Amino acid sequence: MSLSFLPGEPNRSPQCSAFVNWNLVQIIAYCSGNNLVILTKNSQHLQTLYLDEDSFVIDINRVNGKIAIAMKNRVLIYTPTVTNFYNFNFNGRKNISDLHIHWSLETEITNKRDDSKINCICWSDSCEIRDDELDSNQFFGLPDEYNSETSCELAVGSDKALTLFRFYYKSVDGEKKIHKKTLWFKPQPNPVYLVHFSPNSTAIASVGYYDKLVKVWHRVSFGIESSEFQLSYLPHPTYVTSLRWRSLPKIAKTELFRRRKFDFNCRQF
Repeated sequence: MSLSFLPGEPNRSPQCSAFVNWNLVQIIAYCSGNNLVILTKNSQHLQTLYLDEDSFVIDINRVNGKIAIAMKNRVLIYTPTVTNFYNFNFNGRKNISDLHIHWSLETEITNKRDDSKINCICWSDSCEIRDDELDSNQFFGLPDEYNSETSCELAVGSDKALTLFRFYYKSVDGEKKIHKKTLWFKPQPNPVYLVHFSPNSTAIASVGYYDKLVKVWHRVSFGIESSEFQLSYLPHPTYVTSLRWRSLPKIAKTELFRRRKFDFNCRQF
């Protein structure tokens, strides 16, 4: 067994780190002070981004590699650019160092109806696309799996509300530009502590601070301009501190929801 010492101590927050498999690339990112540290497998350092202030909330999109971080009431979206792909592919896609990846700030969002602190964020794994929007198969030079300029959705939980944002691309004066829209906004009685999309993006699970109820928001309409959700509750005997969705085999065509309480017992629904 070997130990690896990584640069910087992670900020003290359950949401300050994230890990995904972006195709063949394993990405782990965490906030350390006002730095965003991005690593790949074997603790190989990819990049360090320097932020305006400390951040305690982060999530990575497993479909397009975008990284979202929250600072107070704003969300910053960092998009990866992949170069040297053909050398990486020619060498059998074995050495990740051959695949040059660089993240840069693409856009920033703030909610005009909510100026409270953001506590949690979560990317969706799928998104509806309009006919007049640009998708990955309309960009050339990279295969679809490494094209980061694709439509996507982001759920944001704050002290006052739960919000769903949508990001998409359109051609403006011959150049592709990212656009953003608020699909859904729902004020909450308690600060939102956790938020998670289901694997097929048909539902959102959220939990408030010191909450014994898990709110499951079932999407009843997949809209481009707006979305509608139906709420159901899952009662719990103690405070909920962690939750996640798990996909069942395809033949089951259902999803399983797990929630965890403070005494480390796990319940499934």
